[in-house]
Amino acid sequence: MKDFNAYYLREFKDPLVANARHMPWFKSFMWCEALLQLPFFFWALRGLYKDTRMTRVGLLTYGAHVTTTVIPTLAELAFGTASQATLTATERYTLIGIYLPYLLIPATMVVDSYCKISSMIGSSSSKPKQN
Repeated sequence: MKDFNAYYLREFKDPLVANARHMPWFKSFMWCEALLQLPFFFWALRGLYKDTRMTRVGLLTYGAHVTTTVIPTLAELAFGTASQATLTATERYTLIGIYLPYLLIPATMVVDSYCKISSMIGSSSSKPKQN
């Protein structure tokens, strides 16, 4: 892991990963990934395989959480003073490209899960009441 981290920093010069110790907000996002998002990922895979309804609620929550943590990360890379001072425009765009799927995929999960949950709620509320 240390070798991969050294390689990543050498190749991409990611100021967020390099300075995570001095950026509590980014470090907290990393802890959320390790303690919340990674375990959830395996739970969600099982739920998607079995096509359980509860998985959709989890995916909606997960997608919203990940999306809202990636937005400040992208903003820091695009407009932050550390990124502006230490990276060329090409290096910044490369890092943004690396982080962008972590915004787009969860945002897609939010929309997809919202649509499926809305459909489930709509279809269950439109059923006639039985006496």
